[in-house]
Order: sequence, then C-alpha cells, then structure tokens
Amino acid sequence: MASFFTLVRKHGLKLALTTFLGIAASYAVIYGGILILFLIFLMMIGGVASFEDSLTPEAMFGFGVIGVILLILAYLVIIAVSYLVQSFTMGGIYGMGKEVLLENRSEIGTFFSQGFRYMWRLTGQYLLFCLCWAPLYFFMIFPFAIASELIGEWVVFILLPFLAVFFFLVIALFLHAPAILVRDDLRVLESMKRTFRLFFSSSFGSVCLSTLLAGVAGLVVNVAFLLVAGLIIGFCILLQFLVHEGFVVLTMVAGIPLGLAYMVIVLPLSMAVACLLILYRYERIRPNDLPQAA
Repeated sequence: MASFFTLVRKHGLKLALTTFLGIAASYAVIYGGILILFLIFLMMIGGVASFEDSLTPEAMFGFGVIGVILLILAYLVIIAVSYLVQSFTMGGIYGMGKEVLLENRSEIGTFFSQGFRYMWRLTGQYLLFCLCWAPLYFFMIFPFAIASELIGEWVVFILLPFLAVFFFLVIALFLHAPAILVRDDLRVLESMKRTFRLFFSSSFGSVCLSTLLAGVAGLVVNVAFLLVAGLIIGFCILLQFLVHEGFVVLTMVAGIPLGLAYMVIVLPLSMAVACLLILYRYERIRPNDLPQAA
C-alpha cells in the first residue's frame, strides 16, 4: 500500500472535484425538493384564497389543519432526505477512498455508484447510532443544565472537559462507523458490532489518534489556502489604499476566483483528505481475522 501522502498527491485533485460534484448534486436535490414543496404549498394557499368567501368557518378550519399537517409532513420529508443525502455523500467519499486505498486508482463514477450503494445502509447505521447515543446524551446534558441552574454558571468550566471528551468520542464514532461499513461492505448491525469492537479494544488509542489527525489534516488544507488567499487579498487592499482606489476592482477580481477555488477544490479536498486518512489508518489497525472485502 502506497504512503498516505503519495495517495493524496496522485488522487487529491480528482477526490476534491468529485466530492464537490457529489455534494453539489446532493444539495441540488434537497433545495429542488424544498422549492417544489414550497410551490405546491403556495398553490394550495392560492387555491383556498380564490374561493375563501364561499367557505364556511368549519371548512376554513379544516383547510388550516390540513395545511399544518402538510407542513409537518414536508418538514419530516426534508429531514429524511437530508439524512439520505448525508449518507450518500459519506458513502461516495469513503467508497472512492476505498478504491484509492486498495487499487491506487480513482474514478469519478465510483463516488456516485458507491454513494447509492451504501446510502440506505449508512442512513440506518446513523439512525441506530443516534438511538444508542441519545440516552447517554440526555444523561450528560440534563445534569449539566440542572447543575448550572442550582450551583451557578461557573460549574460549566468544571464540566466542560467532560463534555468535550464526550463530543470528541461522538465525532470519532461517526467518522469511523461509515468507514468500517464501506471498507468491509457490511450490513448495519454487523458494522455497529465491529465499530464497538474497535472502540472497546486495544485499538481505542489509534481510533482517537486517527480522529485527531483527520481533524488536523482538514484544518491544514483550509489554513494553508486561507493564508495564501489572505496574502493575495491583503496585497490588493494595500494597493487600493497606497496607490489608487481603483484597485478595489482588482480586489474583487481576485476574490471571486479565490472564493470559487475554496468552494470547488479546497473545502471538498479537506473533507476527502480527512476521510481518506481515517480509512488509511483503519486499514492498519483492522483486525487480521476479518475477510478482505473487495
């Protein structure tokens, strides 16, 4: 297996562009669906308003109740679609990362094929993990709120490290669980078993280190670009103040492509690099008795 930096140099740009395309397509579906639901709701309002004078108060109340129900249903549909889109994106990123890791190649179509392949499984995994964590989350936050009211706000500073550790573990879980499911091509319950097996074993330290390194890797990509962009924009602003106000046009001309580069390449690259690092390190700590998934 090639080194991590070799894989990033060879496949990083394609990973970034493919991740951007996948995320853009996903959010186009979400916002397109929201727009359609909104237009349908407006048409219903317009239809009711057109013959409002002929309606009895009971009919108006009935239409109001139906409208509220439809709004609630639309909200639930949007939440469900957002879960599916998130799972599609994670499946695509980890699926493409798996191809890079095991075959040292990257194909744009892999993102979409793997995203659709694992979308339902990752959604189920996400919901089940949320159900597992919900009681623990409640028992962490509820006493925290009560102590804050009874003892004082200074208790926040005492309990803050415990909350930080808790949320760090949640992040580690939600980064590694989809990676394990995709890497080993597992069903939901089996992926949960292997995830907990990894967390409650001698590999727990490696899991925590992987999470930290993934965060650092994503942060480094963003900070490096922001430093370069800051120098370019800062130089343009300096020219604007020291030479001529007309250089404000140069600032705008430089800012637009930098903003596009960040959205299209840098931000997706930071996500892809972080997920690839999780997969790369999981491959090293993966139990030897597991079958080698293709």
